[in-house]
Amino acid sequence: MTKLNESLRICIMIRNSQKEQYGCDVMTHNGEHLIVSIIPGSIAERSGLKRVHRIVAVNGINVLELAQTQISYLILSNPLKCELLVIDPSFSTHKNPEWDRIVSELDSPASICLHSPYMLSSNNNGMEMIEKAVNKIFSMPTKSYSRVGEEESLLIDSEG
Repeated sequence: MTKLNESLRICIMIRNSQKEQYGCDVMTHNGEHLIVSIIPGSIAERSGLKRVHRIVAVNGINVLELAQTQISYLILSNPLKCELLVIDPSFSTHKNPEWDRIVSELDSPASICLHSPYMLSSNNNGMEMIEKAVNKIFSMPTKSYSRVGEEESLLIDSEG
């Protein structure tokens, strides 16, 4: 079983120009923000991003309770750089005793918004708050899709 500390990763994507694509697609389904495709050789692939990574934070901002449009805005907020805190797909939140223990010990995920997830991930208490917030969003009924690409255009399809 993969431990959460081993599953969290910061992927830093740096572009040479605004016209250059990051090379990944993000889909939000049931409140879970997933990388659904990676273009081979792209900036996203070189940063270590993998298909089905779950996005926890964008540019140091917790995105666990944000809509797809807000995540897209954060990705585009810096024209040349994007930092994603992601959970590796090998870490299953379902039927994972470590995850269940951490979730049961926490009162509320609200305090996760007070600090950067990068700072929080450096200590045990912060990691637990991230885990609780991730678990909370898995049941939210939303679905949308966006592609961050050339000339910063966004395609969004939401289903209610």
